[in-house]
Amino acid sequence: MQFRFEFSTKQKISRNKMKWSLLVVAVLQLQFLIIQGQETKKVEERRFLNLTTTDGTPERIPGTDQFRPGRISDSCRRIKQRDPSAPSKMYTITVVSPLLVYATPKTIDVYCEMGLNGGGYTFLTPESVVKLHPSELSSMFADKASFLLRVRKTDGTQPYAVLKQLPQYANIPLTLGLTDYTGYNPPVNSYTGGLVGQPFLYFGFLPKESATNNNVQGLQVNGFNNVFTNCDRNPNSHFTLFPNFPEATPSVYDVPGTVCDQIFSHLLPNPSGRVMPPQIFMFGETHWGGCGCYKQTNQISGILSLAIGFR
Repeated sequence: MQFRFEFSTKQKISRNKMKWSLLVVAVLQLQFLIIQGQETKKVEERRFLNLTTTDGTPERIPGTDQFRPGRISDSCRRIKQRDPSAPSKMYTITVVSPLLVYATPKTIDVYCEMGLNGGGYTFLTPESVVKLHPSELSSMFADKASFLLRVRKTDGTQPYAVLKQLPQYANIPLTLGLTDYTGYNPPVNSYTGGLVGQPFLYFGFLPKESATNNNVQGLQVNGFNNVFTNCDRNPNSHFTLFPNFPEATPSVYDVPGTVCDQIFSHLLPNPSGRVMPPQIFMFGETHWGGCGCYKQTNQISGILSLAIGFR
């Protein structure tokens, strides 16, 4: 009887030791999983805060159809970086907002100019302008030193001009806005009352803080310093492109001036003679000064429409 009692007691002690051992193992495994999860979270946070990817494309969140916020959209500039021999043509690219949390990506059609002035310029279609969020457009715009103007003429040619700030304003970055002209004067055709209206692409040169002066202003066109003296401190300094899907009647405002004349007289033919698809081009206006000029595409002889690329 005593033997059976001692044997039973030993069995209970052995079982209890085994239970405690299993419990300790389980706790250690749980701690390991917690630590591993914390490390994974730290890695994910570092990846979340990193605003670039190795090839410039948005990063998908594993196991979902969503893309990580803070990722950078694709663009013709990034395509050019990945493949320097990429040709000029229409591309479908993916864009994602760095601000919209877990934003679903969008695909848009663009024309990529891969040759002129080093290439990498993105030209938006009117349909793409409507689809974009301002933060998506901002994530595509990196080169604040130049725009590429293409002009669709009635003779079928599409000459170009590289547009830059005048040398004395080279430290002021160019601006690109989607229905946004913060810090600049508004485009004439954005006003309400039956004009072309929204959306529009705004290509700003001198902001109001720099242009509200009686001084020499203007822009550089294919290396030519196209200048005027602002006589009344009116701070207009922009190009604007309008998709104008409603086919609204544009403004009749017209201020002739040598600044506008010089922009279009200093266009250059592209050596290949290659033309972009006509759907890339839009109704446009350009406004300078204060005693500069104001012109719309429907007011310039021989010109049908404009396209402006950025990179």
